[in-house]
Amino acid sequence: MDLYQFQVNYHAQEDRLLLRFSFKDAAADLHEIRAWLTRRMVRQLWPNLRQALETQVTLDQPGASHAKSDLVSMAYQASVSELTAGGNFNVVFDAQATHFPLGELPLLLNTVQLTMARGLPIQANFHPLEGPGFDLKLSTTLLHGLCTMLQSAVAKSDWDMNLVLPGADVPADLAGLDVRVLN
Repeated sequence: MDLYQFQVNYHAQEDRLLLRFSFKDAAADLHEIRAWLTRRMVRQLWPNLRQALETQVTLDQPGASHAKSDLVSMAYQASVSELTAGGNFNVVFDAQATHFPLGELPLLLNTVQLTMARGLPIQANFHPLEGPGFDLKLSTTLLHGLCTMLQSAVAKSDWDMNLVLPGADVPADLAGLDVRVLN
């Protein structure tokens, strides 16, 4: 199945971020996986996302590893511009899923493992404390989109966290951007 959309929203009542990933199968049926990210998980995940982006730059452009923070920053800006120009951040999340392979209730994630390889998408393995998890392959553009949505959702929480990417002195200005869905 191919990734169709994903969404990140802060839920104040749960004090968690809800991740929603939707997929379309060959018959165009919509499947959805839901997962919670706690503040603790975001604090652990963010440095790993930063490191994964820098590592991927080093793998894909070994001659430019000395400037990996700057390259990640430029790739982030290009990805966000591409996603914004394409209208991907402004599309309403399609909540018409009829299939929930891991259940309708969100998984409470305990770990996320990221694997990088030269010329390949970043492999993200999401695992709850108990039971099955799920894996996603994310291009660097999609991973930058996920980072943008995490920044936006965390900014709406009262977690007192600044999610800053490599090469950025301050978090991306997301005040006027309602980044909730990525197609």
